[in-house]
Amino acid sequence: MSFALKSLNIRCIIEVWKGRIFMEWKQLQEAAERLRTQLASLHKFRQQKDAIQRQLRHVNADIERYERQLREVRSELNKLEQFSFVNLVRELLKKKGTIIEEKLELAAINY
Repeated sequence: MSFALKSLNIRCIIEVWKGRIFMEWKQLQEAAERLRTQLASLHKFRQQKDAIQRQLRHVNADIERYERQLREVRSELNKLEQFSFVNLVRELLKKKGTIIEEKLELAAINY
């Protein structure tokens, strides 16, 4: 094999290797870009998860507060039912009816 042929073969081999190295470099760059994109997506999802968790804590705190308020209102309502205006009127009417009955009895006795 002549020197020129060997030199040509070496140049071809070098060019092939350059092409392979370039392709591998390009593939590595593409893979790195995909990883950067995935990391950005992961970061975005983590931020969304954190925001949702904050909202969930806030909603749970609201639920607890509303349940506590509901218990307080129910307690007040029970107290009011015991002393309600309707019950007061019923008691007064019952007493009035009793008083009227007593007066009628007295009147009947006196006649």
